[in-house]
Amino acid sequence: MTAPSPARSGASSRRLSRSQEQRIARTLLVVTFAFAFVVQNGLFEFSNSINGDIDYHRGVAMTMVGGMWQGQGPIHGIVSYFGGLYPMTLGWAADALGVSFDALLSVVSWPFAIALPVAFLTLGRALWPRRTLEPALLVFVGTVGSSLAMNPNASWVFSALPSGANEWPVFPRDVALVAIVFALAVACGGVSRRHVLIAGFLGAFALATQAQLGIYGVMAVVAVVAARRSAPGTRRAQW
Repeated sequence: MTAPSPARSGASSRRLSRSQEQRIARTLLVVTFAFAFVVQNGLFEFSNSINGDIDYHRGVAMTMVGGMWQGQGPIHGIVSYFGGLYPMTLGWAADALGVSFDALLSVVSWPFAIALPVAFLTLGRALWPRRTLEPALLVFVGTVGSSLAMNPNASWVFSALPSGANEWPVFPRDVALVAIVFALAVACGGVSRRHVLIAGFLGAFALATQAQLGIYGVMAVVAVVAARRSAPGTRRAQW
């Protein structure tokens, strides 16, 4: 019998055991969810008057509460200046509860901060169904990694990563990002009738915001590919 080479023996000794991977994965997930829930919420920031783009979303919400179901922004006729479920839900809920739009948004944003890591975890488990460390790394990089790519001079989102949007308060684009990640998870996973589920997530994306229309084409391709993969007699590609 041939003895194993020193190089191969050394590589085997450096490989993490399954218990070590699980321990690291659990640590990464705990740190990531704590970071999202506490740090990215600005230590549970609260305000009755949020400036910036929220001024616009508040205005659209008020027009919807006032009876204009499609909403209305400052420029009539431009699709991105109409509202969706984001201003409608927050506007009507704030009106029913007797609180300000900004106060309700402040509180709603706290639990929503963990929606993105949950979406990344779902995607990671779809990509690596028999692994524990890889999904945890995806969650960590996708959520915490945004802080490593911050650029205060950038406009709109201060990060080169999509997860840079996962900050207090929640914007329509954040809802859209979470819906897209969930749609990708369904497309990559082995869920039956996944093209129908993808359509549901994309529908939530479309109803949440109408500003990022260019992404629809990309996601439509994903939906078509997923539907073809799930069709009988179709050879499934390896992702």
